[in-house]
Amino acid sequence: MSSPFRQKTPIPLRLRIALPLLLEVAVLTAEIVTHEMRVTPSLTLIVVAVLSLVLSRKEVAIWATIFLIPIIWSLTSPLSGQTPEKEPVIALRLITYAIGSGMAVAISSFKEYWENQFVNLLKIFDHIPVPLLVSDIDGAILFANRAACKILQTSLPEITSTMYFSLFSDQTNRGRQIEHYLSVFASANEIETLDLLVHSDGKPERRSARCFPVKIGTASYLITQF
Repeated sequence: MSSPFRQKTPIPLRLRIALPLLLEVAVLTAEIVTHEMRVTPSLTLIVVAVLSLVLSRKEVAIWATIFLIPIIWSLTSPLSGQTPEKEPVIALRLITYAIGSGMAVAISSFKEYWENQFVNLLKIFDHIPVPLLVSDIDGAILFANRAACKILQTSLPEITSTMYFSLFSDQTNRGRQIEHYLSVFASANEIETLDLLVHSDGKPERRSARCFPVKIGTASYLITQF
């Protein structure tokens, strides 16, 4: 599962152009093979829904509009066996596609809104003078603010490649700490404490950290203040 706290790698422009085109070519190929006029509108709507998960709302709207060309061609082509009796069906499929595309653009807008909220949340975390870490249920560190990086004498890229238990525990109590760590996620947002072994200035120091779980969307994270 991708995390909102990880730095996203921008999708290359070539891929943002090539991916929709390749998917639509696959749709048109299915249209040619099956000779069914309902294939292109239905599958294209699925393509637009998929694109809404990876592209911006503006890009989704542009591709949804471009995809109207093969849809209209498919529905009105003599190869589809168009008759006057089928005109209401064609209109219904176009309306369905328009409504579905609008929903896909709305989903993309909603996704961008929450991504911006995550960025703002990280900016707030980063300027808090208290050391803060964000980790997931597997113990992967997803984010650390400046105060935490300063105490631990590391950088954000380095600390996010380190597991929580490798950073804070020792071999003698790792099993017990992992068990306690997992129990915090089931504490219904209650503040818990963890006994952490913090290596600061090259010296191990035991600290009692305040931990509390948060839920963002369907994912759960643990915020540690030490």
